[in-house]
Amino acid sequence: MTTQSFIITVHIVDYLKGQPLSPVDQILLSLGLVRMFLQVFSLFDAFLSLFFRHVFPVPAILFLYLMSNASNLSNIWLTTVFSVTFCLKIANFHTALFLRLKATLSQQVVRLIVVSVLLSICFISLFLWVDSKVNQAKELQGHAINETEYLTHVYIFVAMGNSFPFIIYSSSTILLITSLFLHMRQMKSNANVTANLDTYYEAIKFMSFCLLCFVLLVGTNVTVLHYYKSLDVIALFIFWNAFPTLHSIYLIYRTNKLREHFLRILHRGTNGQVNGRNSEPKSRSQVETISR
Repeated sequence: MTTQSFIITVHIVDYLKGQPLSPVDQILLSLGLVRMFLQVFSLFDAFLSLFFRHVFPVPAILFLYLMSNASNLSNIWLTTVFSVTFCLKIANFHTALFLRLKATLSQQVVRLIVVSVLLSICFISLFLWVDSKVNQAKELQGHAINETEYLTHVYIFVAMGNSFPFIIYSSSTILLITSLFLHMRQMKSNANVTANLDTYYEAIKFMSFCLLCFVLLVGTNVTVLHYYKSLDVIALFIFWNAFPTLHSIYLIYRTNKLREHFLRILHRGTNGQVNGRNSEPKSRSQVETISR
């Protein structure tokens, strides 16, 4: 939560100071907010599961389930929007379709963020509605709900909710890495010895690590669904929030604005500790002098 709060605070303070937020900044702010909601609501859900599952009314439990799962799906879609935006910003293709997408989507980032969140909420609401209808149908038929039959529609919804953003994210990442490799090959073939390729390698490392985090995030959703009965509630909470937090930490490390603010805070904290230690002997000597 501290990690997400840091990302949110940095961008909100910059916005309040009158500094415009770039499309990437807008996505990072939205990711921080969504991941904060995910951690808060999933924490409440785990807390209720441990202590108050039979005390709270069903609508409250359904609301927590809706918000935590919608936040999780919003996180997946917003991470996909981040990957597509990053690809359109850096990739060096000159086809008509790519240039049109670059000109269109770069001006529609706020709408993409809003659509991603609303789509996630509607999708999880549809799942809850289908889930209630399946349970009612089984109860009306007068026989117990088979676990395999019950998990069938759950797997379908999880596959639908994760596969589409996964395909888009993977495609944009592979497209960007391919563009960077082709540009590097072209620079080497032109015998441009003065060109610095470190920036290209850093971008490839950045996208590769982000893709790894995204694969682990999607894989965790499927794994948690498969083993949710054998895993402890706390373990489920940790698995669900581990990779979004890891990705946020990596974004702080690799994003210039976030890294500069973090180093500035760390520098102030270090100077404060050093000044406190240096002032302590002086205060002691002053007390001794006054007592004398």
